[in-house]
Amino acid sequence: MAQLTLMILSSLLIFMQSSHADTIKVLHYNIKELDSQKLNQSNEQVKNVKSITDNYDFDILSINELQYDLTGVPNDSFKTDGENLDKLAKLLGLKPNVTVFGPANTGMNARIGPNGEYYRNANSAEARSHADQLNFGTMPGQYSTGAMLINGKLLSTKIISKLKWKDFNSSADFSEFKTADGKSIPEDMLLFDKNFTHMKIEFKAKEVHVLLLHTVPSYYFGNKFSINDYRNAEQLRFMEWYMTGSTDFKVQLKSITPINEKKYIIAVGDLNVAPTESGGEGSLVINNLIKKATPWIKKSAMNFTSESSGYRKDPNRFMLDYIFTSKLLKPVKGKIIHPNFEWIDAECAGEEESKNPTPNIYAKILFKKGTKDCYAYTRHDYVTLKKASDHYPIYGEFEFL
Repeated sequence: MAQLTLMILSSLLIFMQSSHADTIKVLHYNIKELDSQKLNQSNEQVKNVKSITDNYDFDILSINELQYDLTGVPNDSFKTDGENLDKLAKLLGLKPNVTVFGPANTGMNARIGPNGEYYRNANSAEARSHADQLNFGTMPGQYSTGAMLINGKLLSTKIISKLKWKDFNSSADFSEFKTADGKSIPEDMLLFDKNFTHMKIEFKAKEVHVLLLHTVPSYYFGNKFSINDYRNAEQLRFMEWYMTGSTDFKVQLKSITPINEKKYIIAVGDLNVAPTESGGEGSLVINNLIKKATPWIKKSAMNFTSESSGYRKDPNRFMLDYIFTSKLLKPVKGKIIHPNFEWIDAECAGEEESKNPTPNIYAKILFKKGTKDCYAYTRHDYVTLKKASDHYPIYGEFEFL
């Protein structure tokens, strides 16, 4: 009886420590290139994502890089429209009250290949030549954004995708930039390469505004005249203005009204730039947001949310994903969901095979050391996260003030 009482008290303590009564919990995950062909129960990437999301309790799940399914994309065997987020929810074992999902502009100008199908990725020169030169992507609806509302009621949804850049910033100057194929940037360029989503929800008798944004990367991808860094910053300025009512310039948009900053606001997504990025224009806006809004973790804890694909002892790592709230929400828990990064070198090809020190703790992985195939032992949770995506999920719990 004493042991049972102790177990109950321990469980109660864990529960009390893990959740606050008047809070809202958000999990955000950029799941790398999750397209229609992967959305099935046997897909290893989806299985690994589920093994991660199963460990967290959340009211909102924000998803980036999920293909918005359209009939005939990537080929004629695909017959659905806008069902992929619901399919993903089912595969993850989730039963959201509602899902919000809109097609990204990404890939809307992509061209079909000689076999009559869209390319699924841009891994070849031929695929890149058929890609959307303004919004990137090799098939329509690629890299779309959505959210699952697990708890709460959806009051309204606004998805902004067709806003012309110069309607937001009339002084925007595209003259020094060119597309990857050397063409000038059109004057009617859209601001968003994907879209911007505003969900108004009712949660615990409170009205909460949830903003979803996945910006263009602040990276040039070999094009020294790329508009990416500038576009990234301008997309972030739109979010800053929409959240707080102000940005670096006066916005005169009659068709869109910003939210009053004295409301409950949560903005979440892959914003594709680090606060410490030297020379990055978007980095300046991220730092403005850190001051004007409230990040889910301290700036000093913002180390990396993305890692180069494959296995390396010293991978490239980037700070890209964020949750910001208005000042009426206070973060009580926040983290970047990192694994244990322990790395034990083993043998290389042609050397005597080593023995796994503890198979239930370590997985044996293959990596390149120069041109040689080599092996190492890493933790199983690291392998799971690597197989799920090239981003690490982020989690925040926020108290209503």
